[in-house]
Amino acid sequence: GEWQDDDADTMWVSMHAAPEMVLGKKYDTRKVDIWATGVTLYAMLVGRLPFQHDNTLQLYKMITTT
Repeated sequence: GEWQDDDADTMWVSMHAAPEMVLGKKYDTRKVDIWATGVTLYAMLVGRLPFQHDNTLQLYKMITTT
């Protein structure tokens, strides 16, 4: 289907999600903030996000198995 702005926003947030968030586990907000900062730093240095996929479930699989 066609992407809406809300879908793009959700995907952008999903690409920065820490594994414990994706798995629905209890998490320390400081640690997941550090994870998201690392993802952002990676993107700034490499020019792309470390985890990318058009399918959210596949994206989550990549995040949780890396």
